[in-house]
Amino acid sequence: IMSEEIDPELIVVFETLWKFVTAVIVFFMQAGFAMLEAGVVQRKNLKNILIKNVVDSCFCGIFFYLCGYAFAYGCKDNVCPPFIGDDSFALSNLASSSRIGYANWFFQYVFATTAATIVSGSVAERIEFVCYCIYATVISAFIYPVVAHWVWGRGWLWQEGMIDFAGCAPVHMVGGGAGLVATMLLGPRKGRFEGERFHVRVNEFPAFSSVFSALGVMILWFGWLGFNCGSVGQFVNFEAVVELIIVNTTLAPVGATIVGLIFKTALSKFQKVDLDSLLNCCLAGLVSVTSSCATVEPGFAFLIGCIGAFIYIGASELLKQLKIDDPLDAVPIHLGCGTWGLIAAGLFSKPEYVISAFNDGVHVYGGLFYGGDNPGHLIGWQIVTIIAVAAWTCGTNFIVFGLCHKFNILRVDTTTEMLGIDQRLHAGDEIRSVVLDVALAQHAQGPNNRNQNQHTMFVNGLLASTAI
Repeated sequence: IMSEEIDPELIVVFETLWKFVTAVIVFFMQAGFAMLEAGVVQRKNLKNILIKNVVDSCFCGIFFYLCGYAFAYGCKDNVCPPFIGDDSFALSNLASSSRIGYANWFFQYVFATTAATIVSGSVAERIEFVCYCIYATVISAFIYPVVAHWVWGRGWLWQEGMIDFAGCAPVHMVGGGAGLVATMLLGPRKGRFEGERFHVRVNEFPAFSSVFSALGVMILWFGWLGFNCGSVGQFVNFEAVVELIIVNTTLAPVGATIVGLIFKTALSKFQKVDLDSLLNCCLAGLVSVTSSCATVEPGFAFLIGCIGAFIYIGASELLKQLKIDDPLDAVPIHLGCGTWGLIAAGLFSKPEYVISAFNDGVHVYGGLFYGGDNPGHLIGWQIVTIIAVAAWTCGTNFIVFGLCHKFNILRVDTTTEMLGIDQRLHAGDEIRSVVLDVALAQHAQGPNNRNQNQHTMFVNGLLASTAI
């Protein structure tokens, strides 16, 4: 049956089902983030990182319902303001304005949740819970929706035909930029770095589980297929676009992972295969192709992923040498590779693919590689997008986290960080609590002339012994 012969009512059913299924797949990415982050942090902060992942979904749900969706996609009388949406608060009039209004809200909600969750990895093991809740509220209600409106809600960047098919700017640059600001204001974890900048020795902390990390990345890869394919909006009449997206979303992480494997193994003189770098390179490839997944040839998607791996590796090392502590490398992956993804779309997007993927009469410009009548238009607006989103994200998040710092609710105290946030805030770990209580009681019965350094060395050794 040709798509033109399908009953319009049936097309609406297909479109609603497509939105729902792909949104559920994207929502499952929250499980991937939870597994990845739980695998990387120390056991003493395991409950804290998992609770933050749940909080992201809940806070984002209520505030994206109340105002976030309206700021992102609300267009009164079908006229969209250039900066921020102004209609459909608390989903008012949404059901009557669109046959798939509620399904579309759910799809956009899971995207907003993804952007919010990225930051939890950057601030892991040292941020105050109340500060994180404030951040989750503001990014879901205001920071993310504004950028989503610019790029997808027919805002000023959309009107210029810039390309960000599945979210390098609203999701990855916003999440990564927020993580950068937060981790710079927080400072590194105690004992993470030694030496001066650019001559830094990095101390690795014991991760909870490599199994959780690997499982988390594979879940995220699976979710990314729904993430990118669902951005098509509907399946009928766009089957070829979906097929291209599936191929590109496969080849980019494949290329990035292979490059990361070879490069990092070569750096160790082929003596060590680093699992963490391998997993992060896979994510770097996925982020890198997010913007152009529907607009580039498969060969370019592979190349974009390969370059993304080098960008991640270089950015990760740069942050360490600057003593910026990002436990999950969320900033290099999402901000670094998200920026590269936007540039790649401006270089390699094929005009025919752009027109067929967007089909809106606005997105008609190809990448610089293809030339054409106005070859610099797309890459120029991609760069404008990077500058605008970086300025907005860093500026607004600096206000949020700066105020938390001002009111002394940004970072946990040294004792809490040393013992673990779980121990103070989340009832701790049962086995770990027993060991700590008994050992600390025995230590307290010893000689009274122990100095502070001896006591600190004892507690640090005790914590290390119960880390796994």
